[in-house]
Amino acid sequence: MKKIFIYVFILFVLIILYSCASIKPVKPNLPTTRMAIPEPEKSRLNIPISININTLINKSVSITLSCYPKVYYTENKPLVKKMPLPGFSLKNDSMASFHISLEGELSYNEATKLANDQLKDKDFTISNHHIIIKDIQINGLGDKLIIQIKISGTLNGVVYFVAVPYYDTENQTIYIRYFDYSIETKNALIKMANWMMHDEFKNLVSSKLKFNISNQLKKDSEDLTQALNRKIDPYIQLSGSISSISTSGVFITDNSIKTVLVANGSINIRVK
Repeated sequence: MKKIFIYVFILFVLIILYSCASIKPVKPNLPTTRMAIPEPEKSRLNIPISININTLINKSVSITLSCYPKVYYTENKPLVKKMPLPGFSLKNDSMASFHISLEGELSYNEATKLANDQLKDKDFTISNHHIIIKDIQINGLGDKLIIQIKISGTLNGVVYFVAVPYYDTENQTIYIRYFDYSIETKNALIKMANWMMHDEFKNLVSSKLKFNISNQLKKDSEDLTQALNRKIDPYIQLSGSISSISTSGVFITDNSIKTVLVANGSINIRVK
């Protein structure tokens, strides 16, 4: 009896295994049409600002709408529910730093006038000799200034100096350094008036050759500040400030001494 039960159990297992082996996978009957419908997630307004010396302010506006796709497998067009746009946000790219060049320009005519105001008709005693400055002319040659001085007194004639201008940021003043006689003047003085070769006359003249340009730079800074604090249109307001001004260089041009400064600061935009 026990053996018969075992044989029946084995036969039952074999029947089940045979049945499972004969089952074939059934392909699901899915529709072949797929539809992806974008659903909005967030919207954003971006107003980047760029600044350059020519236009001061450039602005462009872009609107970004972020979505994610919702995929439907269907034979028919799915019913799409209309949804309101998501909450609006302003991208905080509106704060920007800037570096803008400011130019202080001193023409040679103006420099000549200022120098004559300080030195013309002045009488100097140099090693017991009297020198009167009758006229000064300032011009540029290459990367140096040429200072022509007409003198009278113990020595009559014209002497020439060469010099290099530099700008003092603290005093907002153009000074003269490396002030010395031209080679031609040196050669002539060695033969005619060696006493003029001492530093006394050079120092007296160079100490008077300084040109303050603070008024011009003040106006440039005020104009820039005004440009940085204004309405672009009824809805966009700019607000900016200058944090520091640094020297970029002093250059000799055909007609002037040009001082180039860099104004550093920040600007912000507010959208109403």
